[in-house]
Amino acid sequence: MDAKAIPGDTPADRVLFVLNRNTKMMQKDPNLTEALTRAFMFADATVTTEIHAVGLLLTGLLNQAMDPTSAGQPTDEQVALARVIGDVWLAALVGWVTGRTSAEDVSRNMSVAIHLLLR
Repeated sequence: MDAKAIPGDTPADRVLFVLNRNTKMMQKDPNLTEALTRAFMFADATVTTEIHAVGLLLTGLLNQAMDPTSAGQPTDEQVALARVIGDVWLAALVGWVTGRTSAEDVSRNMSVAIHLLLR
C-alpha cells in the first residue's frame, strides 16, 4: 500500500478500502485466516512482542489511510481510533471464521463501525 495513494475522498473511504482489500485477500485462504485469527484470540504473554508488532503494522496502515499527509506522525486520537478499528475488524473476522457471519456481513459491519468512528 506504500507504493500507491490509497483511494477514497474521506478517511472513512480510505480505511474501508484498506480493510476490504485485506479482508478479501484473507477470505481467499480461509484456513490461514482462521489460524491467524485464532492465534490473536488465544495469544498469551509468550508472544507479546509478535502481537505488538502486528498491531503496530495495522495501526500504521490505518493511520496512513486516515491521514495520508501525516508523514508517520499520527495524533494520539488517530492511534486510538486505529486500535478500535483493528479490534472491531478482529471481532468481525472471528464471526466470519466461526461461520456466524458472511463475508458480506464483515464488510457491512466494518462500514457501519468506521463511519460511526470517523464522522
